Amino acid sequence: MRRLLLVPPDALPARDVFGRDLHPRDYRRYLGQTRSALAWDASGGLYPNAFAALAATLGDGHDLPLYLPAHYPDGDPDHLRLLDYGEAVAACRDHFNARLRRLIAATAAPQTAPPPDSIEHRHQPQIILGRRGRGKTTRRAAKIRWLGGTRVLVVTPYRSNLERLRALLPDAANCLFLPPDDALNRLPSADHLVIDEAASIPPAQLLALTAHYPAYTLAATEDGYEGHGRSFSLHVLPALITRDAARVYRHQQALRHAHHDPLEQLLENAFLLHPDDTTPPAPATLRRVSRDERAHDEPLLRAIYGLLHQAHYRTSPDDLKHLLDLPGQSLYIAASGADVAGVLHIRHENPLPADLAAAVIRGERRPQGRLLLQQLLVRTQNPAYNRPLARISRIAVHPAHRRQGIAAALIARAHADLAVPLGVSYGHSDDLAAFWQALGFREIHRSASGKARPTSLRLSAIVPP
Repeated sequence: MRRLLLVPPDALPARDVFGRDLHPRDYRRYLGQTRSALAWDASGGLYPNAFAALAATLGDGHDLPLYLPAHYPDGDPDHLRLLDYGEAVAACRDHFNARLRRLIAATAAPQTAPPPDSIEHRHQPQIILGRRGRGKTTRRAAKIRWLGGTRVLVVTPYRSNLERLRALLPDAANCLFLPPDDALNRLPSADHLVIDEAASIPPAQLLALTAHYPAYTLAATEDGYEGHGRSFSLHVLPALITRDAARVYRHQQALRHAHHDPLEQLLENAFLLHPDDTTPPAPATLRRVSRDERAHDEPLLRAIYGLLHQAHYRTSPDDLKHLLDLPGQSLYIAASGADVAGVLHIRHENPLPADLAAAVIRGERRPQGRLLLQQLLVRTQNPAYNRPLARISRIAVHPAHRRQGIAAALIARAHADLAVPLGVSYGHSDDLAAFWQALGFREIHRSASGKARPTSLRLSAIVPP
């Protein structure tokens, strides 16, 4: 059993504390291994993506001490890290950390363990899915040993995983270990391809490698710490099943810890790693939801975040903190009570100082945030676009309720509320172009067609000359 414990700073270990001795931004190098100790000092910010990922590496029987300040005198460093340039940290809320504290205080009863995983080794396309802590790397080593003298190409995007596999296979003379880029450039001769952390490899690379090696075993993590797992499930997995008739297995039983131990339950609840995907009823109302409301209405928050997570693969714990805490955003829902069928998330982009806007146009500066405004300045070379804008960050409608005018109704409601042009940046396609054109969005710029999918920039309503 593992637990997350809130502790004062002097109760943390003397060394190897993340946030103090180890920087959370380097967390990827520590994935794929089981830790016998983990401690976290959040005085420099929690770093939700890193915390969620690394907490899952803690082995059974160990607690995770966390120092989470009740108050940051100069503002939560996470807010400073996530805010757009020039936004005031004083305008942020502390909903995310307060909610985390409430959930830590709650207890969860252990659940019955699932039956043992049954995965048959085969010399054919196989895909192994599972959350962190399911021992996928260890099981890949077992697969390689089963392959015997077969020539095996082992690919993983992280050096730590390569080192872990090498340690598990000290006598594997039949194995060649490579990172994805080298493997794709060299395409060495091999009878079987093994890929660890497949969800972290760009889809195009992954599809190209598996096309070259028809016998392969992929292991992918489904956790939503960075959105990779969701991207893999939405875009890569169906293609491999269709193209290669790949067989899919899921690891349910954890190897690092007891099934559904308190820490795992807390991580899932706090960071909404696996939100509910039930079908909501048809929406009855359109309304705007404030930060305070989504922070204090847990069922509504789960429904909103679950729909965003389902529709957009790049949804992570950092995004949840942004949704709860940061200013400069508006959120609209189409819902019946807490049952949400559609979500529109808007980011408000304020003008830059004139000298900074000029530097952006010249390509000399790229301050954080203001994605649409900066794209318009760079692409058009027109300082007239340095003005207040509202950017559609995400729009999601449940699959059961699409093509019923919900997205259009949400956008119309935003138009009615906002006194600034509403804009969007998206990967161009004919269908999407027709959708935005029908809603009154005028294309301001489209990137060169030499790209696989050009980017289109559009504004609605009022546009500069």
